[in-house]
Amino acid sequence: MEHASRTTGAERGPRQTHQVIQGTPLDVYDTGKSLKVQAERPHLVSLGSGRLSVAITLLPLLEGRTTLGSEEADIPLQGAGVAPQHCYIQHQAGCLTLYPCGNQCSVDGLAVTRPTRLTQGCMLCFGQSAFFRFNHPEEALRMKSMNASRSHQTGEHLITLIYPPGYLISTFLHIAYILLNKINPQVILFKNVMLMLPHWLYKTGRLGNKPFSSDSMSLKHKRFLPLCLVIFLPC
Repeated sequence: MEHASRTTGAERGPRQTHQVIQGTPLDVYDTGKSLKVQAERPHLVSLGSGRLSVAITLLPLLEGRTTLGSEEADIPLQGAGVAPQHCYIQHQAGCLTLYPCGNQCSVDGLAVTRPTRLTQGCMLCFGQSAFFRFNHPEEALRMKSMNASRSHQTGEHLITLIYPPGYLISTFLHIAYILLNKINPQVILFKNVMLMLPHWLYKTGRLGNKPFSSDSMSLKHKRFLPLCLVIFLPC
């Protein structure tokens, strides 16, 4: 990897792009208090081979097969339990798969014995002490976009759960009125429950602009409310 010089105070902020390892672009950001290094392509970040290791090593995973092992491998490995041809990672159309080749490999602390697809941020261990973190910048960007979209949708759903003043009390009174006027033996069983619900909602502050939550309902109410709704639906 070529040496990436640190930017000066006057250059602080803008990213510095360097060409490293077989043309893989590397962005270096100097925030003044820290130095941020970011690659655009899938890569492994070595977590060191011991307490005396002080370097940060980025290992790009190019299209095709990348071999890992202690001898004649694209990515050399050291440590106990590492075989000469330990494993390989296949990169095809943005999908990266680890092939253990019968040797000791783990993903996020779980031993793997068959081909395993790698996901953004997973932790890899080869042998007993060769630890790496897998980074997939494109996948990370997609995950961030999906999380932002889900947060937006969740916010919209929460808005629909905010009821105008008196909405819940009028709704439950309407259900109680319908049930009490139906000629059905089950009405007697739920009569007291339906008359008690509005009073319970008022006492517990579930009326007005506060969203209704079933988490605070007692076990007794949770047992009877679904049955009440079953009777109400055909009306």
